[in-house]
Amino acid sequence: MTRASPGPVVHDEILSTTKKGIEIALDTLKSFFVNSASYTRRRVIIFSTEVLQCSSSWGLINLVSRRRKPEIDAADAAERLVGITPIYLQNFVSRGLYGLRASVIPGKVRAQRRLFSQEDIFGIALVWLLFEAGLRSEPITRVLNDIAGTKKANANLAAKKLLESQADYLVIIRSARTPTKTLQEKPGQIVKTSCQLELVAAIEQSPSADVLVIPVGAKFQDVSKRLQILFGA
Repeated sequence: MTRASPGPVVHDEILSTTKKGIEIALDTLKSFFVNSASYTRRRVIIFSTEVLQCSSSWGLINLVSRRRKPEIDAADAAERLVGITPIYLQNFVSRGLYGLRASVIPGKVRAQRRLFSQEDIFGIALVWLLFEAGLRSEPITRVLNDIAGTKKANANLAAKKLLESQADYLVIIRSARTPTKTLQEKPGQIVKTSCQLELVAAIEQSPSADVLVIPVGAKFQDVSKRLQILFGA
C-alpha cells in the first residue's frame, strides 16, 4: 500500500506528535495571528478565519490561511480613502450615476449598510477627481465613456484602464464653441493619458482649447496606500 505524502509543515521543528511538537506548533500559530491579522479602527479583521487542521496519521499541523478581499463601508470610503463628502457618495450610488455601486452589499434594505470593493473605491475616486475639477454629469459621463470605450458610463472599468496604463495624468481637451448658424450641442472633447513630460506638448497643440489636467496617478497611489494601511489590501 502506498503511503500518502504529508502536507505542508508550519514549523520545521514539528517532527512528531509529541507534546513538545504540539506546543511549538501552537506558539507558531499564535505568533502568526498576531503578526498577520490587520484591523481597522473598529477592529474589523480583514483576514478570513484561519483553520487549524490536525492530521491523525502524521501528527502534523497545517495552517490554511485564506485572504479575503476587504469589504469597505461608506464611512471608510468617504473619510479615510477617497475624501468624497458622504452626501455626494450617497447621491451618486443611490442614483446609480456613472455606474457607481456598492458591489459587495448594495444596502438597498434599510437595515443593511453598503459595502464597497476595492474596484468600487477606485471608480469613486476617479469620479470625485473629475467632479472636483469642475466637471458635472454629462461631461463626466463622456470622459468615462472615452476612457473605457463604452456607451454607458462605467467608472470602475475606466479606473481599471487608467490603473493598467500607469498614467500620471488624464488630459481633457475641450474645444470652445464657435459662432455658427447651427448651434453646437456639445463642445469637441479629446481625452488622453499623459506623463509629466508630455503635458507641455499637449497644451501647445491646442492653443485655443480648454485643457484640464487631472492627476489620476497621484490620487490612485494615495488610495492604494490608504487601502494597504487600513486593510492590508
